Amino acid sequence: MDKAPPHFAGAACDHDWHPVLPSSAPDAAEFGIILSSRGGRRLYERSVESSGRGAPLDRVLCPVFMAEVAEETLKLLCERWDFLEQADATDH
Repeated sequence: MDKAPPHFAGAACDHDWHPVLPSSAPDAAEFGIILSSRGGRRLYERSVESSGRGAPLDRVLCPVFMAEVAEETLKLLCERWDFLEQADATDH
């Protein structure tokens, strides 16, 4: 996860909004798995077109948005890691 933000350094976009990702871990994981393959992305696009629900794929995969998501995820993972280390240190 810590390798993602530098990959998107200097990214720019002209979107006026970015999507809200699923708030539950299982839903977010499923969404990531769907978007991880060309076929999954194609299915996602078809679903958005047919249902009228969901963000356009270009906004979901926007490099600026991906950088924001990666940075926030890394921050949360580090916070949780620190919490678990502190809890482990006090258990001994």
